[in-house]
Amino acid sequence: MKINKKSNVWVSIENDGSNYFSTFQLIPENVKSISIAFSDSNQYYKSRLYLINVKKSKTPYEFVYTDQFNNKTRQFKTSQKEARVIQFMESIDARNLAKTDPDAVIEKTVEYILSISEDEFTTVKYIHDVEWYLVSYDNDALYSEIKKPQDYKTVLATGLSVCAGFSNVFSQFCKVAGIIEIPVSGYARGIGWGGQSWSKNDDPTKTNHAWNMVNICGFWYLLDVTWDCGNTVKGKRNEFYATTWLFADPETMIHSHYPVNKKYQLLKDPYTPKEFKELNYITP
Repeated sequence: MKINKKSNVWVSIENDGSNYFSTFQLIPENVKSISIAFSDSNQYYKSRLYLINVKKSKTPYEFVYTDQFNNKTRQFKTSQKEARVIQFMESIDARNLAKTDPDAVIEKTVEYILSISEDEFTTVKYIHDVEWYLVSYDNDALYSEIKKPQDYKTVLATGLSVCAGFSNVFSQFCKVAGIIEIPVSGYARGIGWGGQSWSKNDDPTKTNHAWNMVNICGFWYLLDVTWDCGNTVKGKRNEFYATTWLFADPETMIHSHYPVNKKYQLLKDPYTPKEFKELNYITP
């Protein structure tokens, strides 16, 4: 059966008790279950046949909580940019092209990324690197009372953004690349935080940041592209490249990021705002 990736009907795989799920799309109304050979770089699941029970629901997202963080994501914690991707961006003069045709940059770049990507983990890593190349943090906008547009087209055209724009650009790249993604908003212990969990500025009920989560092979992963592109200390911007917040472990992420939607913590037992305030700040 052909799976069309433009639908919002989802199913889950229930296999041999390992709590593995995946999502597929566009299942005809009269189909109750299908069989599919699931192929993935994870050898355990490669070439295995599953019976998939079709589930219709109001929301297309099935959140799966895992006891152990997927070790595959560890290979991307190198703080190394993908040279081929950066070279491609330079070859099409992506920064200048984005000023007049942001969508063309996305389409050309995604086409190239998919041609060299090993799997969806790698695709997300390459999108992460592309955003570092195309977008710089707008430190002036951070301290200005004038709110600048943060839609992906404006951000790519100007090359400047705050966290909302970084999240929006990432979302659009994922959409074109066929990656299941959700933008996340909430509170983060970043600029303006007092540096202590008991600081009066430490208020997880406020919204001051945006990040993202992606679904790969049925599991959800968190990332913060903004924080991987530099930081601001005492008003001074420090630009750098990192992979610290790429596929961040939920158990670690919660020490600095508190989403409005508790489900987006990706934890079996989500923290309350009060419990979050008692956590020490740590990084992945």
